[in-house]
Amino acid sequence: MVFLAFGFGILCAIGALYLRRDTPGSRAWQGQNGMIDERFAFLFLPAFAMALLGLGLVSAGGLSRSIPWLFWTLTVIGLPFAVVGLGGALVGLFGKTAPAWLLPRWYKNQRKH
Repeated sequence: MVFLAFGFGILCAIGALYLRRDTPGSRAWQGQNGMIDERFAFLFLPAFAMALLGLGLVSAGGLSRSIPWLFWTLTVIGLPFAVVGLGGALVGLFGKTAPAWLLPRWYKNQRKH
């Protein structure tokens, strides 16, 4: 499960970074009425990737309990990632709109026109 969380977290992070770039592929997510769901693309997906990576680090730390310094290092690094990621994922799922400061520049400029 640790490797699954790491792998899926890295794939989500790559997808989130790809959507933030101004490329034809990232613009393909748009329909005639605008973004399919900006909360998913720009808030939930990056936060979910962060949560998975954080939980993977905490889990890897739990597997290395025989080496105390490695356990504490991975736990201290992973817990903030997991907490912030889970909070962002919940806001991305249940929030009304994505905060403007989280939207990429190309998307904000396009919405003005």
